[in-house]
Amino acid sequence: MPRITIIIVSYQVREALDRCLQSLRVLAEAADIAVWVVDNASSDGTGTMMREAFPEVQFLPLPDNIGYGRANNIAIRKTDSPYVLLLNPDTVVPADTLTPLLAALEADPRLGGITAKVLLEDGSLDAACRRSFPRLRDLIYKQLGLPQLFPRSSEFNHYNLGHLPEDLPADVECVMGAFFLLKRDVLTQVGLFDDQFFLYGEDLDLCRRIGQAGWRIRYDPRVTITHIKGASARKNPQVAIREFHRSWRILFAKHWAPTVPVWQRKVFNWVITAHEAWAMWRWRRVGGKPL
Repeated sequence: MPRITIIIVSYQVREALDRCLQSLRVLAEAADIAVWVVDNASSDGTGTMMREAFPEVQFLPLPDNIGYGRANNIAIRKTDSPYVLLLNPDTVVPADTLTPLLAALEADPRLGGITAKVLLEDGSLDAACRRSFPRLRDLIYKQLGLPQLFPRSSEFNHYNLGHLPEDLPADVECVMGAFFLLKRDVLTQVGLFDDQFFLYGEDLDLCRRIGQAGWRIRYDPRVTITHIKGASARKNPQVAIREFHRSWRILFAKHWAPTVPVWQRKVFNWVITAHEAWAMWRWRRVGGKPL
């Protein structure tokens, strides 16, 4: 049995997936891993590539696109390694990535999960790789553009932890599912991804449950990976915009709505509806990024 199962969910990202799996071949020489690819009914030749170029990878093609979280859950349930790495197909993972992260997990009995320093193609930090669980006012700050105006503020950029140094390790509330190494015992205790989420937000929800169960999550910048962000989302930006905002509505209903007054619920609904309308307008009119 491998010590780490790497699970990748793909959808219409054959070229990115090829780069990712090539990097994992080098990684496999230094780590005891098994790689699973769960494909959400891609029509771009992913299946042919997997069968011809990567016979060593466990490939599970699905008949329909069931979303990111549900596809991950299938592979998690089919495997039994003590550690699980959730990995996006649009990442490149260096050969020396897993050894220090695995050592950190093994050395700390209450450390439930760990992530690396995730860099975008231009070398800048992917801010989503270390986050706090969002507060309602963080949504308003984002709508007003305050995190961009005050990137180092612990209040206005609280969600992306802009006040923390990028090169110092830290315990954080949330990381993203693009690269997240977990103890299986944690998933057994808190449960897998919530099937309500299709494309976004499931990682925030999972991290929230991990923290509530008394486990810690660490950001470890000793290790870096590259994230060519949004490869799947760019294939259908309208769906990405819709699912992004739907995920926030699910998060609100699950984690905030039961404890906040009615007026705050109304404010949230107004903010998220306005942001979705603005995102759709920007995509249609000015060709900006969908999210």
